[in-house]
Amino acid sequence: MKIERLMYILVTLLSNRYLKAGDIAEKYQVSVRTIYRDIDTLSLAGIPIYSKKGTQGGFYIDEDYQLNSLLFSDMEKKIIYDLSQSLATSYHHPKIEELSQKMAYLVQKNPSSSPYFFDLSLWKTNQLILTDIEKAIENKQVLSFEYTSYKGATTNRQVEPINLVCKSHVWYLFAFCQLRQEERLFRISRIRKVQLLEEQFKNQHSSMVDKSELDVFYHSLSETVPMEEVSLVFNYSVKAKVYDTFLEEDITESEDKIYVTKKLPKEPWTVEMLMGFGGEVKVLSPDTLKNDIIASAKNILSQYDIM
Repeated sequence: MKIERLMYILVTLLSNRYLKAGDIAEKYQVSVRTIYRDIDTLSLAGIPIYSKKGTQGGFYIDEDYQLNSLLFSDMEKKIIYDLSQSLATSYHHPKIEELSQKMAYLVQKNPSSSPYFFDLSLWKTNQLILTDIEKAIENKQVLSFEYTSYKGATTNRQVEPINLVCKSHVWYLFAFCQLRQEERLFRISRIRKVQLLEEQFKNQHSSMVDKSELDVFYHSLSETVPMEEVSLVFNYSVKAKVYDTFLEEDITESEDKIYVTKKLPKEPWTVEMLMGFGGEVKVLSPDTLKNDIIASAKNILSQYDIM
């Protein structure tokens, strides 16, 4: 909490605004003496903070003072600002919006360009669910909800929420599931009837994880999915989509066809993905996947009473 206060004080002062100790104390529900200690901490860190007496006075920083050169390059600040601004338009959260405002100040002080542009508009999801989950994480409350799996099975879950995760434009909840007694990823779009329970947990199973730990989780999860080598041939009319879907190392091109050889999961997802290419793809092997594609095509035709 002290770090949050120090950041608020510093960024507000850098925005050429006067701050009164009493106002900050009231905002953060601490004593005025605590705020004076915060000011001393910033001063000892080399921030030239001055005070002015009177009703219009308070603490301030000389308008010529700049902190940003100590932290990031101009391009780094622009990249962080663009990311935070784009995320703030999709996920309306006070902390993210505050970050965007802070970075806006740094960028305005030293305008710079960046070779990157970020549009995270696909991150939009159920704002109320995200807010409830974040509250449960902060308060260490058990979360109850109805969840529909990829295969369509609906179950009631009670979980100990750990992290909100965004991967490939999709929001997930990483949590310890009391039903399965292990860590699980729950896709936010499949969560319904969320309730914050009175029951609290003490991180006896899990604590906040970082990217490297999540990567290990993803890897171990993928190892449980059976894989098989698949050979495909595509018409050139879907060349761009093939490039979007597969890696260059998986692709071999001839004069009129595109060949792909790759290990894919033995899951309905593979059939659905290939069906997205319509009649522009043919499965060469294995025969089991050929039969699944044929069955799926017949099922589509049966919906139109033309078989």
